[in-house]
Amino acid sequence: MRALEEQKLNQVKAIRARGDQKKSAYSLEVEQQVRRHDLALSQQHGQHMMMLNQQYSTQRGVLEHQANSLVMEFQHKKAHEDMLMQQYQLQRAMHDSQKQYETEMGVIKEQASPIAIPGMHVAQTSYQPPPTVIATHSYQPPMVVQQPQVTANGYRSLSYVPAVLPAAMSAAMPARVIQAQ
Repeated sequence: MRALEEQKLNQVKAIRARGDQKKSAYSLEVEQQVRRHDLALSQQHGQHMMMLNQQYSTQRGVLEHQANSLVMEFQHKKAHEDMLMQQYQLQRAMHDSQKQYETEMGVIKEQASPIAIPGMHVAQTSYQPPPTVIATHSYQPPMVVQQPQVTANGYRSLSYVPAVLPAAMSAAMPARVIQAQ
């Protein structure tokens, strides 16, 4: 009986040893599968992150371009608005100074105009320029004499030659002009 018991114990040990071996092999296989899945997930995550970074960079570039365009548009509109405001202020200042000038001129005219009192003669105090004398010289252009000339091909052409200058004009002209004529 003892031998039978020993045999039973040996068989149980052998079965347990085979069970432990199978458990170890199965555990090793499961661990390798988990590592392969981890590696695949890490690769997939890396690819996904790279794709997201590319999309982020592209979107960021587009948004920066839009922002720069909007800033430039704002600055252009602001400069135009400032120019219009300055133009308005200048026009308003000119209008105000014109109104002030007209008001002051009205006051000056009222002060300068004589007050009519019946029976009293008021001398005018406003300045009147002296009459201008315009010297009128009657200029008469010199008489033109037409002298027909025959050209080499037989056609006649008219040339205009001034007549003798009047004495008053020749005295006023320099000598070399008179000699050239």
